[in-house]
Formats: sequence, structure tokens, C-alpha cells
Amino acid sequence: MKPYFCFLLFLTASSLKAQVVINEINYNSIDTFDPGDWIELYNPTNNNINISNWTIKDEDDTHVYTLPSMILSANAYLIITEDSSKFAAAFPGVNHIGDLGYGLGGGGDQVRLFNSNNSLIDFVEYDDKNPWPECADGNGGTLELINHNSDNTIASSWQCGITNGSPGTINSGGLTNLNIVINEINYNASEGFDSDDWIELYNASNNNVNISNWIIKDNDDTHIYTIPNQILAANGYIVITKDASKFSAAFPGVPHLGDLEFGFGGGDQVRLFDNSDNLIDIVTYDDKDPWPLCADGSGATLELINPESDNTLPESWQCGLTHGSPGALNGSGLSNLKNNLINIEIFPNPVKHKLGLSGELKGDFLITIYDVSAKKILSIKNSYVIDVSHLKKGFYFLNLSSKNKLLKTLKFIKQ
Repeated sequence: MKPYFCFLLFLTASSLKAQVVINEINYNSIDTFDPGDWIELYNPTNNNINISNWTIKDEDDTHVYTLPSMILSANAYLIITEDSSKFAAAFPGVNHIGDLGYGLGGGGDQVRLFNSNNSLIDFVEYDDKNPWPECADGNGGTLELINHNSDNTIASSWQCGITNGSPGTINSGGLTNLNIVINEINYNASEGFDSDDWIELYNASNNNVNISNWIIKDNDDTHIYTIPNQILAANGYIVITKDASKFSAAFPGVPHLGDLEFGFGGGDQVRLFDNSDNLIDIVTYDDKDPWPLCADGSGATLELINPESDNTLPESWQCGLTHGSPGALNGSGLSNLKNNLINIEIFPNPVKHKLGLSGELKGDFLITIYDVSAKKILSIKNSYVIDVSHLKKGFYFLNLSSKNKLLKTLKFIKQ
């Protein structure tokens, strides 16, 4: 019977494994960062899968966790935790379910996944000894599947995950295929609007990325800022500030991190490293030609024209909108800056109730207001006064157009 059982196990697991895979295992956290044990499932298919009443077991058949009614979306992740409270404190904002009701063994154990018919879907029997990665045994790493198409029953298919793991997002083995870019730099604010230095990172991929413990440096290796526990959403932005209080006063409502505790010079570097000290992105800019001179105290920022361009080259950068566009689509995505030179301004700015336009426009014109996520908030025709009293506090863009042609983009702060 034993050979027959082995054959049956192989047939069942291999024929169904492509549906959902055990993708990451945290079985023994480091003492200084303990979210409790957790496992990550991944759906590598292009179809949603109903995993209601599926079960997870370790090597003990009496240890059973039954998944609630749920759908695991195509190309999505699911975290199952030993202790939901501990996990939520360690990874705020990362979706998860639990409690498992049992922990995973620190000296080797099994993780088994069964569907609602009790058919084995996936199976991993790991160890804390060579040839299994030993980093996961209380040293800060996780067991991380290198490729979801690989045979995850063998040790060589697994690697050390990034420090503290990457729950709910692509494994670190895929980070080199992601595009986290330095997207905007404010290194010398104007005297009349001093938000102090800040930089903006952009995730140009379609995957959430765990950037916890990634590092920002300028050209001085002793200047180090470590990003706290943070998931950078797909196509999302994160702003890192030198002085969070100053930035909040200048851009109320714009999410940000900080303080950097160091500033950026008139000619300097911005360097981004992952938590394994791999260089992810670097920009060495200057306040002299051929770099845009507008960013050196004139009120604008250095703004990447296209996140897919080579941001080491000065021609990949342009003058950002006045005061910049932190946490939002760059000005190049909102307007054609060559048409942005008409003599129209807005006042007061910041504004509480009514926003006015100064200058003269000929013929019909349209005003459209967007929030920082580029969502259209309102449109109004042929009015030099706009009631914004109903808007939430925060940062907004105003597009001025005529005859379906964008004339100018302005920014204002609603108090």
C-alpha cells in the first residue's frame, strides 16, 4: 500500500498544485520583530478561486484551520496568521485572516492545504537545517518560494525572504523585475513656500511591494533613513520628508514619512536601497545646466517626465509644477507644460471658502479640479470665482482649458 499511497499523493498534489500554492512561511520570527507565525497562499492563475472551507494543517491532523467563505482573486495573496493581533501590529494595513489556533514548528514541520473535499492541494515539509534556508529560523527572514511554478516540496525551490518577510505582496525574488523609481525631488524650496526637502518614490509596477526597512541615502553614506513597515501599493506614491511638520503645514492631507534628519544639497545624490542593501535606484542631480534650474529655490521641483525613462539622465527630468506634486501624478501627466505660460493665477492660496482667478480670458473656458489621486472633483464654466468650501482639507490641482485645449495647471491647498 505504501507505493500506491505515494503515487496517489503525487498525482493529487501535482494535478491541483497550479491552483493555489504555499508561497511564504514565517515559522520562527526574530525576537525584535514578532508578528507570530504566518503563511502566505498565492493564486498564480488568471481566475478567481473559491477557497471557502478549505483547510490548513501542520503535521498534526488535529491541528485544523478552516478558511471562511471567501474568494482568492486571480494573482492575489492571502495571509493566514497564528495571532491576528500580533500580525496587525507588525504589518498594519496588510490584509490577513486567522487565528490559526496553532503554531508552526521551529525545528521543522509541515504546511498542508486541502480543498473543501479534503483533497490535498499543496504540501510543504520544511526543516530548519541545511539544505533548507536557515535564515528563517529566528534570524529575521522567512521561507520564500523562488518561483511559484517550481516544486515547492524540495529545499532548493526556497530562499531567504527579505527581513521580516513580504506578506501580501510579491516575493523578494521578483523585486528586480519591479520598477520602484525616484520620481520627484524637492531639494531647495522657495522662501515663500518652504515645505523643506522631500523626495517621492513611485511604484510603476502592477504589484504591491513591501519596502519595509529599505534605505534612503544622499551622497554621504552616514546619512541613512530607514523606511518603517510599509507596503507601496501598485502604481502608488510615497513621500519621504526631511521635516514632517513643515511638510504637513505646506501640504495638509498628503500622506508622508519622515523625518529624514538630513537634507539634499544643490548638487547631490538620492539613493534607494532594499533591505538587503541592493541598490534599487540612484539619481545624481545638479543645480546647473543641463539639469532644470527651476528646482533651485524658484518654487518648482525636479520631476521625472516618464517613470520608464532613465532617471540618471538630466533630459529625463523637467520643472515640476510650482511647489511640486507630492503623492500625486507628476505635472507632465496632467498638462502640457509648454501651454502653461498664460498669465492667470489663483488667490487666495491656501483657501478656505472661495477661490478666485486673476487675469483675463477671452471666450468660454472650463475649470476642472482634481484631487491628489487625479480624481475629478468638480467642473465649472466661465467663472472667475469657485466655491471650494465643501472640499476636504488637502492638496488639489486646477486645470484651466478652452476649446478642449488645456491652457494651464495650477495647484492650491484647501484649509
